[in-house]
Amino acid sequence: MTSAHRGQNFPCAVLLIVLLTGCGPSAVSSPEAERSVDALYTAVTSRRPELLDQCEQRLKQLLTEEKLTQSAHDELAEIIQQARRGEWQPAAETLDSFIRNQPADE
Repeated sequence: MTSAHRGQNFPCAVLLIVLLTGCGPSAVSSPEAERSVDALYTAVTSRRPELLDQCEQRLKQLLTEEKLTQSAHDELAEIIQQARRGEWQPAAETLDSFIRNQPADE
């Protein structure tokens, strides 16, 4: 095989790696995590810091129980921090986008 032909396989290899490892949105990996994300949405949109704290603790627990992926947890933790800085509306918008980008149930 010539070097020109080997170069044509590179894009296919990259695509295969992306498909296998994923580069899309962080997935919520359990029904419990889905309910917790919904509760977080309520906490953020109602601007209730005490609920925000409860959601943060629950999300940490779900991460420990492997019912929430690390990447999803990290994104949600950043949204919580955004809300804590008083950026409630942007946090709600980011969380809404996060929720909408979850893979559909099959």
